[in-house]
Amino acid sequence: MKRLNFILAVALGLASVDASAQWYIFPGFSKQKADTVSVKVKQPVDTSIAVPVTVLEAVEEELSAEPSEESAVEENGFIVDIPQTVRVGLLLPFESKGKINSSMMDFYCGALLAARDLGKEGIDLSLNVYDCSPGKPGISDWDFNGTDVLIGPVSFPDLANQIDLHPEGKFFISPLDAQTMQLVAGHPVIQASAGQDIQITEMLGWLEQDLQSSDKVVVVEESGAARTDFSKKVFDGLDSLGISYDRLTYGILQGLRIGGEFISKSSSLGVTRFLIASENESFVGDAVRNIALLQHKGRQVTLYGTSKLRSYQSIETDDFHAVGLRLAATFHTDYSEPDVKTFVLSYRSLFNSEPGSFAFSGYDVTRFFTSLCAKVGRNWGQVIDEYYGRGLYSDFFFERPEGYTGAYSSAVRHLVYNPDYTITLTN
Repeated sequence: MKRLNFILAVALGLASVDASAQWYIFPGFSKQKADTVSVKVKQPVDTSIAVPVTVLEAVEEELSAEPSEESAVEENGFIVDIPQTVRVGLLLPFESKGKINSSMMDFYCGALLAARDLGKEGIDLSLNVYDCSPGKPGISDWDFNGTDVLIGPVSFPDLANQIDLHPEGKFFISPLDAQTMQLVAGHPVIQASAGQDIQITEMLGWLEQDLQSSDKVVVVEESGAARTDFSKKVFDGLDSLGISYDRLTYGILQGLRIGGEFISKSSSLGVTRFLIASENESFVGDAVRNIALLQHKGRQVTLYGTSKLRSYQSIETDDFHAVGLRLAATFHTDYSEPDVKTFVLSYRSLFNSEPGSFAFSGYDVTRFFTSLCAKVGRNWGQVIDEYYGRGLYSDFFFERPEGYTGAYSSAVRHLVYNPDYTITLTN
């Protein structure tokens, strides 16, 4: 609970921000005691967000002017409506099974830190927080219509429910749940994290790019197990790219006796590039161990994977370095980066705790979309596929196929696990 006591402190320290939140977010406060905290300081705007030339050139003159509530013009079919104050809404489930949802509090803390930094850089914003936990009021129609950047809900069911309540007028930003991909086509939903399909495509494209004539591709699969959606997409992707591969199939009970099969399937001259077409943690761990043993026997090996591979707790990180893992991941933080160090130190100082993945996500998502709105205006959702950005934890690069109402992120980070136990970001 110590972290919660620091949230009010950071809110009081916000520069150029009008932050308001429901009273029940702050322990020890009642509706009568406190409802809104606000401080305003104007400074020059410098959002540090990368933008393309397609829209930027058309509205350059407008963007260089002082923001104004009345600055609405139409250029090349796009209405530029730069708000003087960017109204940001966080729509998050702050309760889980009768207890405070610590993950969402981490996300909120990250968002508060982003608001503070944006305020220091001169962006005037209003941050409002709404609880969409079961039985909570969520966001009213009035607040919904007055919000420029709406982040949340997080889960697919909560998002689908909010779309039913507020079907038109604003884009919902789904920061984490890749299942929301199914809502993007027909609804105003921005999926801000790349899902499994995108990661598989990136993984296979990376393998194809690395492949040399002396190399071999081996797909390891568990015998007797039905193919999952993941494994089907791996095989379908290889076939569509025309990549030749060998299958190595065995059961987990054979793991200690399968070493000879790994040797016979491997390349004696080039690199053996492995894929594991399974989501069974025990089997995946055994396959990684056998690939690592192959490396120790003098064969050159490389393993390709997606984010889920990194989530298996039973697999030692040392094994990933031993097999030269190439990981197509949606999220990654490089703690050697100066900006990351600054964020971590600020977070520790303000909240008296270490920032987790949700805190990094809250910071990145809030910073990117608020900056975008301040730069191109309230209609940012119409041109989201023309903008990109790099965060501390994730990147933002959006695609909107023809006929889609929303858009989805296809930003994936390529991580190489080196033998010296470092991790290199290659893109």
